[in-house]
Amino acid sequence: MATRRATKRSMTNPAGQGLAELAVFGSLVIMLLGVMISYGLNYNYNQQAQMAAFRKALQMAGTPVEPNSDGCKKNGVYDPRGPDCQKRRSGSYSLVQDRHIPSPGTMFGVGAMTPISASGNVLRSHRLHENPRDGNENALRHTRMRVQDQEFDCASGKLVDAADPNATLGCTTEGFRDVHGVTGLKMTDDKKWLNDRKKLGTIDKYEELYGGSNICLREDACGSSCVRIQKGPKGDPLLDRNGAPVPCGQDERNCLDDLVCTLRIIDPCMGQMLSYEGCVRLRRLALNIAPDGLPVLNDPKTGQPPANRVAVQGLCERECKRGRALADRFNKLPPATPPKPRPGFGLHFPPPPNKPEEPTCEAICRQPLSDLPWYAKADGEQKLNELFQMSRQLGLQPSEGKHAVATNELGQQETPTNITTTTKLDVVETTKRDVSFIAYDSSKTPTRKEWKGETTKAVDTASVNSQSRKPTIWETAK
Repeated sequence: MATRRATKRSMTNPAGQGLAELAVFGSLVIMLLGVMISYGLNYNYNQQAQMAAFRKALQMAGTPVEPNSDGCKKNGVYDPRGPDCQKRRSGSYSLVQDRHIPSPGTMFGVGAMTPISASGNVLRSHRLHENPRDGNENALRHTRMRVQDQEFDCASGKLVDAADPNATLGCTTEGFRDVHGVTGLKMTDDKKWLNDRKKLGTIDKYEELYGGSNICLREDACGSSCVRIQKGPKGDPLLDRNGAPVPCGQDERNCLDDLVCTLRIIDPCMGQMLSYEGCVRLRRLALNIAPDGLPVLNDPKTGQPPANRVAVQGLCERECKRGRALADRFNKLPPATPPKPRPGFGLHFPPPPNKPEEPTCEAICRQPLSDLPWYAKADGEQKLNELFQMSRQLGLQPSEGKHAVATNELGQQETPTNITTTTKLDVVETTKRDVSFIAYDSSKTPTRKEWKGETTKAVDTASVNSQSRKPTIWETAK
């Protein structure tokens, strides 16, 4: 009976009930507080990374490539807003940072290193007609990748210090390419080259593939060159065995006004970072691939496609007609002021499409190109598949390896008066990442390169990204 009364008094004691509730609900409150702190830190780090990536991309797109050039000065004073101040027109920046975020679900709430990634892209659409001049590769479109406090450089194939002023940072997403045997140009009275819209030439197809502003028509601006074509017996262009026009010699009396040129173009599939889908599409456009997977091109000797391919329509023809139909809609709107012509790239602006004298889409797209890029050659598709066999994505690869080492030490010290227990927890995490990019040899043949951080010895040289935390010490005394 006495035991029952003692038990009943303890269950109805307010102090005992409060301690029980504090033990249960207090631990839940502490756990929820830890979850809120972890979520808040994660959200804050992601927001910081997104804003940092956007600011870097904005800086890339707006910073002059050569700030000390005459085009970036006005009356001898630096003025980056000048129309001749060369910029990249766009910027792409991505970063990855490992951040320590505590977690209530781990021992002592230590947590783990969480990768925070973000990317930013800025496009200056009002200056898209501007392109690099003088063959300046630094003015080509770039993308930059930052891992921790270092940035990847495709030229050296490794991580470099972002604060080093002599380091070349980033990877190009386009490149220069010289195309030979370009026809369809004429020379004006002021010694300029223009597309002769009344005559069909391969310049029409290059403009259809790469855009008129990506083709340089000035020798003094980017290194393009043109010579006049030799006159044939009937007054027409003289052709060689392969159907290519013969350049004129020193005797200009036997020369036509037509030109055969070597032009420098900007090719999006000649950069250190490529898009598989973009290069495959550009290959199909250059070869005018039909839905059956075969090209629709004219025979160089007859000037006509095979009889069984005359009625077949290729991809280039479909895209050309679609673009002209879209242009017809805009031509019905009030005319807009064209941009100011600039030397070199972007100097010429094609007239409104569908003029009576303009060649048809079939005539333009069915022209065979004598100087094909690597991706449009016979083994171009196989080469593309080899470059992207491991992954259809270049740059920082999503696959990463993480190695964590945790050392837990427990020490106890006793004295005649008390006992002291010390617990030491040391956690070291090493993250391994891979970067894929394209390198070119002297013949402009692409090869896929891989940068891998695999050894811990490379930590000092930043070849491996690792994070370590100092030991956490808890001391309890009795």
